[in-house]
Amino acid sequence: PRSVWDFCLLSLPVISGYFFKRCIPGEYDYLIILRSGYMMSAYSKKAKKMICWNHAEKDTMYADAEKLNFARKLNRLRLKLGYRKVDATWVVADHIREQLSCAFDLSNIYTLNNPINCDRIEAQAQQFQPEVQDSDLFTFIMVGRLSEEKGHMRELRAMAKLQDEYPCRMIIVGDGYVRESLQKFTTEHGLTDRVIFAGHQTNPYPYIRCADALLLPSEKESFGVVLLEAMI
Repeated sequence: PRSVWDFCLLSLPVISGYFFKRCIPGEYDYLIILRSGYMMSAYSKKAKKMICWNHAEKDTMYADAEKLNFARKLNRLRLKLGYRKVDATWVVADHIREQLSCAFDLSNIYTLNNPINCDRIEAQAQQFQPEVQDSDLFTFIMVGRLSEEKGHMRELRAMAKLQDEYPCRMIIVGDGYVRESLQKFTTEHGLTDRVIFAGHQTNPYPYIRCADALLLPSEKESFGVVLLEAMI
């Protein structure tokens, strides 16, 4: 959870930019901002070019300004000033580009589609992963960051209900701050022999290849690239 200090820094972009500049050594050619919440780094002037790469649709809520409460209107102003500080904004879909352009009156915004290299994925999927080879049990897989909004706990609760009447197993690829609570749940509900925590993998494709079904239980998510990778 964000502290009061974090919130103050995010809310005061000029001051935050000053601290960012003081804390990060050196000068750079490009600064890529991966979350609009950290747009304050655009005020640091740490790079010759600054780019916001917006992966999700969260900021499109500001397109209809009349429906915003006072706090959101204030945040919209902060974001608008930040977006105007960067040299370009990249988004992953045309409809996001159109809505952000409307919300913040932007002209330097471009669609950059997520790339999928089919040949590379197919080749890497053939690599050997001994701990997840074919099993008689029906195999589910989840791939992604282990954080609360990704919905892993919801699927583990379902596994706990299924294990007696419908034997199956689950592979969880990824790492994050909720891993400890997920592992604790599997231990408490007797799932340790059915749930494999594979951790972060630079090559997740062999794990996906040996599974029977991919689960994407996120409570909120932009388009999940893992869906396309699993289809391949």
